[in-house]
Amino acid sequence: MKKLTSILFTLLLLFVSNIRGQDYYNTLHTFNKMLKTNKDLSSYRTFIDTTTYLFPDMYTTLLKLNKATQDSDLVAECFKRLVLSGYDENYYNGFLNEYMDIKQRQWKKYRPIFEKGLDTVLVRKIKEMDEKDQYVRRNDVSLEIMVKTDSINQVELKKIITDLGKIPGIKELGYTTLYDLMILFRHLDCNKDFFYFIYPKIIQQTKQGEFFPEQVASMIDYYWWGCEFIQKDKTKGFSYQLYGTIQLKTNDGRMIKVPVKDWEETEKLRHELGLPSLKEELDNNPKIIYDLELFKEKFPAFQE
Repeated sequence: MKKLTSILFTLLLLFVSNIRGQDYYNTLHTFNKMLKTNKDLSSYRTFIDTTTYLFPDMYTTLLKLNKATQDSDLVAECFKRLVLSGYDENYYNGFLNEYMDIKQRQWKKYRPIFEKGLDTVLVRKIKEMDEKDQYVRRNDVSLEIMVKTDSINQVELKKIITDLGKIPGIKELGYTTLYDLMILFRHLDCNKDFFYFIYPKIIQQTKQGEFFPEQVASMIDYYWWGCEFIQKDKTKGFSYQLYGTIQLKTNDGRMIKVPVKDWEETEKLRHELGLPSLKEELDNNPKIIYDLELFKEKFPAFQE
């Protein structure tokens, strides 16, 4: 009876998600709700069969649920979807090596199919830009040259996005090059025009499953806490974050969240991107502190 109730609950969540639309963030919320009640990989068969496109991290989560599963067909299906959704050799493997035979078999079979959809010209272009970005940061290069390099990259990125009519996502770039693109986005040097050019696009495309929600939220937070607020005394400093993804280490080794300005707004924005609530994240990680006054004390550069 308990198993039947769990299956009916899963089907109901999928039905509700389909009614609301096919946005990835609805699927992600459905998935996270299921994780709280279903711990057996086999209970996700319907979910896997009825979901057309998920990010690699969702399939790795499923495979972690039951490392010793005897359902090799279901594990093989997870790896098939994992490869077709963008997994590549630079994606963190960890425990996946326990499934080495299945992983290699599915990689060999399905990776060429995924690669056919990649924009190879665009991949090469993003990688060239990333190499320039990293060169000026890893070598003894002046700040002026670094800022100039970032500015040139942003002009080129704006042209790519304008010509393509969207920001290239995981389907066009693959996992590794998408990561390179997000690094380029992070090095905005407080370019407000460029940030607000990509901001609405990347939010909408994340809801449709083209970017990792955590990755996008983190990129926005790094811009927001260092650039969006006007420092009172014009000195180098930082302020609130928006999504609550950034945490810093205090001088006594503890981890503390950079504060958010409006807790309700943050929770709303996180939900709309498919992220769990900030409260839930903190509840699940009791070692991470959230304390505005303590943060001000530990990090005097913080400015409200």
